[in-house]
Amino acid sequence: VKGKTLSSLVLNIFEQFKEEFEKMSNKKYDPLDPACIEFLDDIAHFKHFLKDMELKLASIINQAFDDSNSLTSQFKLISILGSMLERPTIHDAFVRNYHRLTFAVEQEVDACHEIYERQMAYKKEHGTIELHRNKPPIAGSIEWYERSC
Repeated sequence: VKGKTLSSLVLNIFEQFKEEFEKMSNKKYDPLDPACIEFLDDIAHFKHFLKDMELKLASIINQAFDDSNSLTSQFKLISILGSMLERPTIHDAFVRNYHRLTFAVEQEVDACHEIYERQMAYKKEHGTIELHRNKPPIAGSIEWYERSC
């Protein structure tokens, strides 16, 4: 439900951008004429508009990241955004999420390490890793590995 709401907000930003871009494209003056002051005013307005749209988009991106419930979905979001995260305004607003992501990855690695250490201690004591009693050793080992990673 939240994803649908955020998608509609992004679509709204896109529609606003299309309208503003069309206004700029339909201007009748020559932008290469140094005597044309109107162009400077229009380009300043357009740059201000872009900055405002980027801030709105950054807010939506941060909301999407906050709503992501797993590391996988957070990495997918970053992958989808791609070079958009390199835009200075969006990057500055999103950079706090990298710290949270790094912390979550550290926790995940620590949990995997703990599982591994428990299994190695069990193996040292019993001569094999802890498996489901109804599984053959190879299939159980493969299943344990897939669950662990």
